[in-house]
Amino acid sequence: MDRRSAIKYTSLTGVGISSAFITGLISGCKPEASGVNYKPILLDQEKFVFLKNLSEVLIPQTDTPGAIELELAEWIDTIVKKCYTEEDQKQFSTNLDYIKSFCEGEASEVSILTLENVLGDNASLMDAYHSIKSTIATAYIATEYVGTKLLNYLPVPGEYEACIPLSKTNGKAWTI
Repeated sequence: MDRRSAIKYTSLTGVGISSAFITGLISGCKPEASGVNYKPILLDQEKFVFLKNLSEVLIPQTDTPGAIELELAEWIDTIVKKCYTEEDQKQFSTNLDYIKSFCEGEASEVSILTLENVLGDNASLMDAYHSIKSTIATAYIATEYVGTKLLNYLPVPGEYEACIPLSKTNGKAWTI
């Protein structure tokens, strides 16, 4: 085999392995089942429903999909179980319980303003709330919908331009 053929086969093998790895990585963070059929892997059903409703309160459906439609609770349950340490999983669950104990009724009946006013006097409770709220916001930003529809997205990036005016990007940030 000559050198050119060896390089050609090596690069094709590398591309094949890389694409298989990337595909596995991307699909690896999706919950096995979604929507009505999803069974939480970390949280119990009651906490999961509370997280789902709290997510919808924080990110309601408007002209863009809300938290329930984007399945943020499913994503959060999966990521926390598979990526957080055991100690962080317990802390996440404890924070969720702590917030839930201060919400009367369902989270879907609580407005953000009411929730933040009720929680505002207690520093440790506000820390728990901000932790959960940050996780929900991160899940929202990490969705495919936000990355491809609300932010600039190039599946194959071009040249790097460090300093460009915002008008050149139509006022949108780039998906990472």
